Amino acid sequence: MISTIGMQKPKYKWEEIRYRKYKAIDAETFGPTLQGMLNSLDPVNMSLDNLVKDMDKLINILIDVYAPEQRKLITRRPVKLWYTSCLKFMK
Repeated sequence: MISTIGMQKPKYKWEEIRYRKYKAIDAETFGPTLQGMLNSLDPVNMSLDNLVKDMDKLINILIDVYAPEQRKLITRRPVKLWYTSCLKFMK
């Protein structure tokens, strides 16, 4: 006996997340590069606001080089009400 049920598989939503691998930054090369870039600034002839903006730009450039932003598609599934913390512990 063959039977068909009028049910469809639920369609899950996809979501793109962005992340950086900060732990993968090589401190041995990042530190001297940052120091060299900061030494190129002239803090004596700059206002504090401009100095902070320039430092922020330099640090963001270095982070983009050493820990580039990565993207990943994940599937958002609805929460299962029957899967409780007790079941998770027993698993």
